[in-house]
Amino acid sequence: MSFRRRHADAAFTVRMPLFPWMQYAGIAMLAAVLVTMGLDSHLDVSWLYGVPWVALISLIYFVRRGRPQTGKG
Repeated sequence: MSFRRRHADAAFTVRMPLFPWMQYAGIAMLAAVLVTMGLDSHLDVSWLYGVPWVALISLIYFVRRGRPQTGKG
């Protein structure tokens, strides 16, 4: 959501139709998928393993994001 705000002055070669409403629609659809996964008993494994996995890799990303990158090569 913040990418376009941070890069407002950049000239993008690809334009998103119905910006920013399509971003909100995409987030709403992802939320609907999560709700559907929670309501379907056959998709319990997605909540048990998938959601914690995404939370873990997101946490690792945010922790490592602030560190300077070391050049290899």
